[in-house]
Amino acid sequence: MKPGLSYSVSQLFWCERLENDQTGFNIPYDRWLLVNHLGGQEVVLPGHLFRKINPAGQAAIVTFCSERGDCKVTDSAPLMFPLDKTEFISHLEICQETDHLELQLLWQLYECIHAEPLRCCYLNVLKDPQIYPRFYHAVASDQYHHSELGGLLRHSIEVAMLGLKIADQLKLSIYEKEIILVAGIFHDIGKIMLYQNDKTTGIQGQHESLTFAVLGQHFKALQQAAPSKFEALSQCLSARFHDRDASYISEQIVRSADRLSAEVEHHRFSFKSLPDYFYFCVEQGHSGKKRILKRLLS
Repeated sequence: MKPGLSYSVSQLFWCERLENDQTGFNIPYDRWLLVNHLGGQEVVLPGHLFRKINPAGQAAIVTFCSERGDCKVTDSAPLMFPLDKTEFISHLEICQETDHLELQLLWQLYECIHAEPLRCCYLNVLKDPQIYPRFYHAVASDQYHHSELGGLLRHSIEVAMLGLKIADQLKLSIYEKEIILVAGIFHDIGKIMLYQNDKTTGIQGQHESLTFAVLGQHFKALQQAAPSKFEALSQCLSARFHDRDASYISEQIVRSADRLSAEVEHHRFSFKSLPDYFYFCVEQGHSGKKRILKRLLS
């Protein structure tokens, strides 16, 4: 007899403890309500599985293991990104289900920011109802890279994560890493105001200047609370034509991560519809000249 296939999957849930039930068990068991955008379900679990989650209610990553048709909860991790139940469900409903992993990463990155003014800025921007619904649905570009619905969210997280990996490798300070993280998430957020993402009131223009318009009141609060953080973050988000113009090393890292994310995605997309044995393709470059893209097959 062949062993049954088993796999695990993690999902975002709002978790509330309904009651503590120890009758008939040697190990304390609890009854919990797990709720997401699709509805709710009650589960009875050993008390230790959800010991880190606030019994009154908290967003969490819940891991399920499925084996031979049976599905059971095997682990949980609370999310420190402060949301109430209504806010949590709203974010899940607005964000595409295929992007819930990115949403989870967006919330987990909050835990990597220790400077309180930066934490507040990150939190307030990503909870702003005038910003986050548009951010979740925006494209990063018309055609060049991450041009699908939700592409801006995926590109922004990629830039932040890649920037942090570079900063770790170069052994930069926590202060630089926090700026790189926040700048990576916010660097293209002005694109939600472009015509490509808003066919009603969107405009054509430089997204860098629009970024400061989007962040407006939140940036003003950061400037008042932590001028040096505001200056460094502003430098990362400003338009630059040459990296040599950069004052902070964090600027260079964010721009490098941005270029790498865009170019890798463009390269991948260029070969997407071609047979596996094609090792090059030709495209029209920005200057009108032909550009040859190549890939290694072995």
